[in-house]
Amino acid sequence: MKKRHIALPLAVLLLASPANFLREKSSRADNSPLENIVNSFKPYFVKTPTEIEEVTIIGKLTKPIQLKEVVIYGKKPRFEDIDKENRQVYISKKELNHYVDSLYSKIKMPSEISKTFFKKVIKYESWYNIYALSEEDARGLGQIIESSWNKVETKIPYEPGVYNPAKNLEVSMKILKNIYSTNRRLNPYWKTADAEKRKEYLLTCYNWGSKNLKEKGWNLKKAPKKTKKYIDNVLGK
Repeated sequence: MKKRHIALPLAVLLLASPANFLREKSSRADNSPLENIVNSFKPYFVKTPTEIEEVTIIGKLTKPIQLKEVVIYGKKPRFEDIDKENRQVYISKKELNHYVDSLYSKIKMPSEISKTFFKKVIKYESWYNIYALSEEDARGLGQIIESSWNKVETKIPYEPGVYNPAKNLEVSMKILKNIYSTNRRLNPYWKTADAEKRKEYLLTCYNWGSKNLKEKGWNLKKAPKKTKKYIDNVLGK
């Protein structure tokens, strides 16, 4: 008898769970599962680690998609309840500022890579989507490919580490710093370039690759159109 008394309330709770509610709502509505989830809850920004060294994986990504539009989920999502092909989770600007401030207090960055500049890079790389994915398989906030990750980060594996916002931002920053060093050593036009032109070199290398720009004789005009558009967006041209 006791077991039956316990089982009944438990069954009621399971039936009333958010997962079942979402599935029921999704089956009734004409909207897509993603739209139903977004429409079900109030605005919410995913909470992330407060310590840069801490690595907390936010959900398990099985099939990331390319970022097309910004969607802020409501109540903290359970990943098993979200359409697996539309996992988009965003950090707030407040959280981004916290991470960047913490990183800049620990990593000495050149003046050309200011906090403001770095945050603009992150904005136009991913629009703050932790799970952003490009056609070139670059992932996360800073849109990092696996080979670039492995050159900078040796302790935390690329996946799932690339989806941790704190670690992704740290690696993105170190990659930019390495690009700066590469230009100082190999770019014959670096010394005579003004601050704005140096930013263009940094952005071209970050978006297109230092190797590609070097092969084109460090000629910014030979960069792809999408890279030029990316530079204009970041620099506000």
